[in-house]
Amino acid sequence: MLIALATMLHLSCDPQSMQKLQDIAASQAPAVTEQQVADALKEALTLGVRHGVQYLGKRDGFYRSPYKIVLPEEAQAIVQKVRRFPAFRDAEEKLLLKINRSAELAMQEAEPIFVDAIQKMTIRDAMRILKGNQDAATQYLRTHTESQLVEAFKPVIVRSLQHTGVLTLWNKIVKTYNAIPLVEKRNPHLEDYIAQKAVDALFDRIRIEESRIRSDVQARTTELLKKVFALQD
Repeated sequence: MLIALATMLHLSCDPQSMQKLQDIAASQAPAVTEQQVADALKEALTLGVRHGVQYLGKRDGFYRSPYKIVLPEEAQAIVQKVRRFPAFRDAEEKLLLKINRSAELAMQEAEPIFVDAIQKMTIRDAMRILKGNQDAATQYLRTHTESQLVEAFKPVIVRSLQHTGVLTLWNKIVKTYNAIPLVEKRNPHLEDYIAQKAVDALFDRIRIEESRIRSDVQARTTELLKKVFALQD
């Protein structure tokens, strides 16, 4: 077949003949199965996780990046109140540094949690996702696994918060705030908020990598990615 195509190519170079050659070549190409498409989507998402963890898990991956975690409103109100005390004048910046360092540290444990969720995911209508938006696979992953991922990631965040001293500092801040006369007693927990922000950031990095694989042939680093994502070009 290849010899015949080569011979035809030499004998006929007009556009009509070239189109026929392309049609013949396309008809001879091996079919891509729905399972292969699903496997390629999972592979792309796994690469997104890997690259996301590398980006966010390094020093300043959160603290000096667009993903910097800021305090929720209730926590900001508490910190503003205690800043009148000399011991807590720089409490907000100390807290922000420790929180973001905790997220960076936790990211180093995120990869197996996310990859496991991806591998267990059953992708329905994989071809539709392949032909969808630049982040269709990421959105599918988010829709089907986000709540479980946040719950699985929370213990990792708590360990990181303990390691960096966030919880100790926050407890001192809250205790001082609640001792102020006439204030309404508060004790907001930061763990859930920080876990969600960290997961949000990783999903965004997965989205960026999926888009890169879809739009840049060089980003398709395996034969399966090349074969499947060529269908959406």
